[in-house]
Amino acid sequence: MPQAAGEELIRDNFMLQTLWIELKDSHRAFFGTLVCVDTHGNAILQDVTEYHMEPDKSPREERCMPLLMIPGKHIERVAKPRETQPRSTLRDMDVYM
Repeated sequence: MPQAAGEELIRDNFMLQTLWIELKDSHRAFFGTLVCVDTHGNAILQDVTEYHMEPDKSPREERCMPLLMIPGKHIERVAKPRETQPRSTLRDMDVYM
C-alpha cells in the first residue's frame, strides 16, 4: 500500500481510537490512542504502552509513555483490538494494514 494511502486510511478511520501498531523490526509494538497523523504517515499516540515481542509473537510489556511519535516508514501493521486490552496474538484484533 502506498504510504499516502496508508496515512489517509489511518487518519480517516482511526483518529482517537485505541490501536495496536507493530513495527517493521518485528520486535516492538505499541498500544495507545491515535491523536495525530501527519502528511508523511507519522503517527502520534497518547497513553502508550510499549511491548517487546517474544519469538512466539507474544507481547511482553516494557514501559508506558504519555506521548509517542512513530515514523510512518517503520509501521508494519495497524490493528484495532476488539476488546480494550491487547492479546498475545492478532487473532482478537481487526487488522487494517
